[in-house]
Amino acid sequence: RRSKQGITSRLKAGWREIRGSFRRIAQVFNLAAPCSIVLVGNTGVGKSTLINSLLGSNEAEVARGPLAVTKEPTQHKRTVHKVNFTLWDTPGLYDDTGNGMQYVKKMKDSIVNVHLVLFCIAIPSSGRFQDQ
Repeated sequence: RRSKQGITSRLKAGWREIRGSFRRIAQVFNLAAPCSIVLVGNTGVGKSTLINSLLGSNEAEVARGPLAVTKEPTQHKRTVHKVNFTLWDTPGLYDDTGNGMQYVKKMKDSIVNVHLVLFCIAIPSSGRFQDQ
């Protein structure tokens, strides 16, 4: 049985490693220009939470529960190792509003010059994935 403190410690170490990945991304893509990273996925999978963790802040609004919070593509900018990064938080697909195609159009119209797309998924407690 793992202690809460041990799990929290490992999660914090993991997030530090992810934030350090910005430097590696810049090196792999040989970036001197701004880098744009887009997070997409269903509503409630943790896109905004991941952005807050990567940025080490709470600037992306986060919901508690299944309701959609992010209604428009929203950019969060940071400079890391002299490279300008833009993380795009996007509306969730398959949310409670049924506006999935409108969200996709907004993303297409708003976000240009994408270097990396992170497709976020929730891992169910049962360990079994559902088709969507």
